[in-house]
Amino acid sequence: MGVDTIAMDNRSRLRRTVAVGAVSLLALAGCSGESVEPAISIAVVDGKPDFSPKTVTVDTDDTVDLSVTNTTDKTHGFRIEGYGITRLVDPTAPPEHVKFTAYRGGIFRIMCQLHEAHQTATLIVT
Repeated sequence: MGVDTIAMDNRSRLRRTVAVGAVSLLALAGCSGESVEPAISIAVVDGKPDFSPKTVTVDTDDTVDLSVTNTTDKTHGFRIEGYGITRLVDPTAPPEHVKFTAYRGGIFRIMCQLHEAHQTATLIVT
């Protein structure tokens, strides 16, 4: 086998490797950044306002449309610390849609900014 033949074989292998790598990256890119629509409610639990469920989990880079309802008889706040999200949620209003991209991984407290003593929930971005 001549030097030219070996060089052509190496270039062909390199092209195949690059093509397989590119296809793999495209497949992996589809695994994140999905649109998710979780829901959370401000409700009376054991006689006190609380969040239900206590944990909302999404993936990093997901586009999140979080539906927030208030089933109590008073207006409450909704804040996700670390994301700069703050809303008021009136009990007579339709669900508040909190839309954001989960660009930072970690654990973030969800709370009522109007009533600091209320229970909190947790946003987990994996």
